[in-house]
Amino acid sequence: YINWCIRGRSKQFLKYYEEAIKDLDKAIELNPEDYINWHYRGISKYFLEHYHEAIKDFNKAIELNPEDYINWHFSGRSKYFLEHYDEAIKDLDKAIELFEEAIKDFDKVIELEPEFSYSWYFSGCCKYSLKQYEGAIKDLDKAIELNPEYPFSWYYGGCCKFYLKQYEGAIKDLDKAIELYPEFSYSWYFRGCCKFYLNQTKEAYKDLDKAIELDPEDSDIRYIHDKLQEKILIYDPDFDFSKNGAS
Repeated sequence: YINWCIRGRSKQFLKYYEEAIKDLDKAIELNPEDYINWHYRGISKYFLEHYHEAIKDFNKAIELNPEDYINWHFSGRSKYFLEHYDEAIKDLDKAIELFEEAIKDFDKVIELEPEFSYSWYFSGCCKYSLKQYEGAIKDLDKAIELNPEYPFSWYYGGCCKFYLKQYEGAIKDLDKAIELYPEFSYSWYFRGCCKFYLNQTKEAYKDLDKAIELDPEDSDIRYIHDKLQEKILIYDPDFDFSKNGAS
């Protein structure tokens, strides 16, 4: 039994997920009461984007050991990708509760478990998708506190503030998202939209032009970009787009 466990977990760490699942299938067959093998098999399925099957494994791991926060965490992440946002929030809330209980005696949470920041991140993403923007900002602020180098926490924070019409605050978050990951077109897109609503029309155009440069096939970005061009030409018929775009 132990050899199947070790080999399966080793393959999971090496990202040989399909092979890991085969070994962990055997380990679970020989000893179905060891929750950690359900956990690792669930992780392998999660990274293969087999979210429904992953949730089943995480549920079994939780049944066997409900106090380990990591299975609640990955169950919530899986449900997020399946767009089961309300259910995901419940799992992520539980993960956060268990983790905070476990680290009361520690001063440096991030050194203990950097992955914990993603519980807050995914909880924030779920609330964003449910249009619970203020609640999402609180969760994303916590994720940023724990891991300020993850660009998408800043990005979603900026998006939430955009929809709350907090355009200047949104720009600050999106500035940071762009600094950390300048290749992501939608950070430029949302920052351009913020600048447009602040009447910074030409600056908005530069950001949208950059978004088009990064993702020329995106119809939403293209539509707003072209509409902004039309608006600029109404007020400034001689505007030189070639000199004032992203490049």
